[in-house]
Amino acid sequence: MARLRIKEAAHERKMSQKDLAEKSQVTLQLLNRYWNNHMQRVELDQLEKIARALGLRSGDLLVDEGPMAKYYLVVANRNETRAEKLRDCQSDHLEVAEQEALAEFKTQRTQGKDDIIVRVVDAETGTVEFAIHKDNIDNLLKQ
Repeated sequence: MARLRIKEAAHERKMSQKDLAEKSQVTLQLLNRYWNNHMQRVELDQLEKIARALGLRSGDLLVDEGPMAKYYLVVANRNETRAEKLRDCQSDHLEVAEQEALAEFKTQRTQGKDDIIVRVVDAETGTVEFAIHKDNIDNLLKQ
C-alpha cells in the first residue's frame, strides 16, 4: 500500500498545514486529507502543487509500505475536532486489533490523555469496527 509523506516533508521544513496550504494553493480540507492519508485516491495536479511548495517532485511524497493492513487504529479527542491515524494493526483478526486498541488507550491515558477515543477501522471500507473511550473502558475490562 502506498501512502503520502506530506506531513513528514512539511515537518522537515518546519511548515504547518496552514502554511503549506497557502503556499501550494490547495484547500486546507484537501491538504488535511492528504496530510493524514485519509483518502481513496489522489489528484495528481493537487499533489504536484503540494510537492512544488515543498521543493520536491510529486514522486518524492509517495512511500510504498507493502500490503495493506486489514485494520488500523485512529485516536481522536472526545469532541471529534482532531483525529489521526496512529498505525496499522499487527493482525488481520478483529479480536487482536481490539486488544491493540485497548493497549493503546491505556498507553494514552498514562500519558495524561484521558479524554480520547481509540478506534479500530476497517481499512477497506472505513467502517469503525470497535471504539474505546473512558465511558466504556470499565465494561470492556470486565469482559
